[in-house]
Amino acid sequence: MLCDEKGVSSSLIAAGVTGYIVFWAAYISSSRSKADLALLHSVRQFGITDVNERRLIYEKYRAARMNTKQHFDIMGFGLRNFIEDCGHEFTDWARNFEIRILLIHPDSPACDQRDYEEGDPPGKIRRDVLKSTEFVLNLDDSRVQVRWYRAIPVTNILRMDDIMWVGPYFIDQRSRNAYVLTLKGGSQLFSRYLEHFDRIWNDPRLSCDPADPPLRGIL
Repeated sequence: MLCDEKGVSSSLIAAGVTGYIVFWAAYISSSRSKADLALLHSVRQFGITDVNERRLIYEKYRAARMNTKQHFDIMGFGLRNFIEDCGHEFTDWARNFEIRILLIHPDSPACDQRDYEEGDPPGKIRRDVLKSTEFVLNLDDSRVQVRWYRAIPVTNILRMDDIMWVGPYFIDQRSRNAYVLTLKGGSQLFSRYLEHFDRIWNDPRLSCDPADPPLRGIL
């Protein structure tokens, strides 16, 4: 049987490329210090897949949302920009997944405190909360839900199925300009933040339904 010379050549080239990649992977791994390897292990263990300089990473959010099938959770202060940018799409999104929105309770002292920290006039966050809440309630869609939380705000959370972004609140910096971590589902950090969100959502001492009397009169 005659050999296919082109096939043999292609196989040799493929084998060479594969060997080259394996060599470099081994070299990079071996060149790392023990401290580097330990850090890499911790990052993988806790599920951090990326560190973004700002929360405004719309292309990444859009790509993740296109693959979302069940869960969309978001937690922040007033989320005015989110509502203004995406609110008109909520009804369409809700055909594919449930949307849970946690906003700070407008009576929380954290509202005026955060206004001061971000350099805004007192009452801005409270007005944002009321406006965002009114928008969601007027949708009258059971798959788009909003609750007001009284828990101490320590982080913002955005979760789409098995991808999550979490970020801090800094003094004199708007939260949308702060860094945000990308976490993968099933990891330690992802699970802990999801537990944090669910606990606030489900505990009546930590959050409430703004549509319940007498809160309805605030809107």
